[in-house]
Amino acid sequence: NLLGGNGTVLLVVLTVLVVVFFLGRLGLVLPAAAVDRDGGFGAGFRWSWSNTGPVVWHLIGAYILVAAPIYGLNWGVFFTVADTMENLNVRGMLAVFDVAMQFVGTAVVTVFLSLVYRHLGGMAPAPGGAQS
Repeated sequence: NLLGGNGTVLLVVLTVLVVVFFLGRLGLVLPAAAVDRDGGFGAGFRWSWSNTGPVVWHLIGAYILVAAPIYGLNWGVFFTVADTMENLNVRGMLAVFDVAMQFVGTAVVTVFLSLVYRHLGGMAPAPGGAQS
C-alpha cells in the first residue's frame, strides 16, 4: 500500500471533508433550479454557491444531524445481520429495508434542503399556501 494504514485513513478523511464541503455549498442547486431560478442549473449553481458561503459549516452540521440517524440505522442493521448474509431470505429482507431507508433518507434530506433554500431567501411561500 503506497500510503500505508494511516495514510489511507487520512486520504479518506480528506476526501470526505472535500465532498461534504461541496455538498454544503452546492446542496441547494436543485431547489434553486427547480423552483424559481431563471437560467436553470447554471443560475442554481451560482445562487447556491453565493448564498451558502456564510453558513456552509452550519449547513453541513445540520445536514449531518438530519441524515445521520437514517443512514446510521440502515448501516447498523446491515452490520448487525452481515454474518447471516448467506441466507437468501435475510438478503432479500435487507435489500427491501435498504431501498425503504434510501427512500426515507432522500425524502427527509430533500425536505431539509428545500426548507434551507427557503430560509436563505429562495422562493417565498405564496399567500394562502397556494403555488403561483
